[in-house]
Amino acid sequence: RGGCRRETKPAGEAAHGSSLVKLRLDGNELGSLGDSTFSGLPNLLYLHLESNRIRWLSRGAFTGLAKLRFLDLSGNQQSSLRHPDVFGPLRSLHTLLLASNNLQQLSGGLFQHLPGLAKLSLSGNRLAHLAPDAFAGLGSLKELRLEGNLLSHLPAALLEPLSSLEALDLSRNALTALHPATFGRLGRLRELSLRDNVLATLPGELFASSPALYRLELEGNAWSCDCRLRGLKHWLGAWHAQGRLLTVFVQCHLPPALAGKYLDYLQDAQLPPPQDGGPCHDGAAPASAYFKILFFNKYCLVLAHSNVLDR
Repeated sequence: RGGCRRETKPAGEAAHGSSLVKLRLDGNELGSLGDSTFSGLPNLLYLHLESNRIRWLSRGAFTGLAKLRFLDLSGNQQSSLRHPDVFGPLRSLHTLLLASNNLQQLSGGLFQHLPGLAKLSLSGNRLAHLAPDAFAGLGSLKELRLEGNLLSHLPAALLEPLSSLEALDLSRNALTALHPATFGRLGRLRELSLRDNVLATLPGELFASSPALYRLELEGNAWSCDCRLRGLKHWLGAWHAQGRLLTVFVQCHLPPALAGKYLDYLQDAQLPPPQDGGPCHDGAAPASAYFKILFFNKYCLVLAHSNVLDR
């Protein structure tokens, strides 16, 4: 365990037992990992490297760890991960924890060689931008944690590869807006947190392609309760009426006359035009369009289910 107080781990030094399945090096002062650091440990399943001072990972640092299932690199001092092959040898990896580093940059395709990855944590870093292909290859990912970063926007196609995603945490960022297609491919998404951002409005159709969604956190944003939120209001009302969604709190920040009130208690007629003079459909689909989208998705789900039964 931790407490050994070593500053570096020379290549091959960890090779002291081919039968070892768990190695804890957390709480030390490791500053870097060179090539083949863990050579001689072909059966290793769990590797703890959290709470060190790791600033640099060699491209071949994890060579030979084809069976590794769990890797914790949280609480280190990495500012960027630029080698797209650094995690390449870890074909069996299930959990990757990169929280609480100083990450400001991720190269596109960084995780493309991790087909079985189910949990990825990037929380508590300094990520302000993500490449559109940042999560390419993660078709098995079920949980993605991005809370506590500096993200102000998300590329529209960023989450498209994550067809198996069930839980997504985007809380405590600086998100100001979301593209209507942001969650369009997340049909299995069950839990989503957008709390504590700077969102003022959301497209009414934003969640229409996520029929499994039952926990949605929207509190802690600066909601502008104008006519652009009608689509979201209608969607929330429909989902609540069917018992498909836990209570969602959308508390108005603007206009001043509605400050402190909750969106679900307001009538459509109480939602004024935007203060900037923009159109009501800016960022939200009209009510008629919303219900068409909702019906279309529900209908497709029924057909898909029927096709399975007919086989």
